[in-house]
Amino acid sequence: MENKEFTSGLEGAGADWVQESGGSSYSKESDYNVASGGVGAQAGKIGEQVSAKMDDVKVQVRERASKVKDQTTRGIDRVTTYFREHDKQEIMQDLEQVIRKHPGKSVIAGMFLGLMVGRIIK
Repeated sequence: MENKEFTSGLEGAGADWVQESGGSSYSKESDYNVASGGVGAQAGKIGEQVSAKMDDVKVQVRERASKVKDQTTRGIDRVTTYFREHDKQEIMQDLEQVIRKHPGKSVIAGMFLGLMVGRIIK
């Protein structure tokens, strides 16, 4: 072809493309801009997808946190009401029944309670 001197330093498919196109419009800079524009566009799309997914996750976390807060509030209200409505003897009888019904869970709960009290006292 007519512009062999220009394409002699090029390797692979780029040189073939330049020779086929007549070698008049090739520059490394324009190739870089085209390639980086493609990568930039892909990166932009991926960034948008990640951003959209993060927004979805934020909404899900907020909804779940709200549900947990509501459940915790209801549980605390039930316990508070129970302690107000029952005297010490009734509470001890109910506690004894629960321990007899669920001895393994009671031991674990007792250990956890002991750890928490120890941390608070410390």
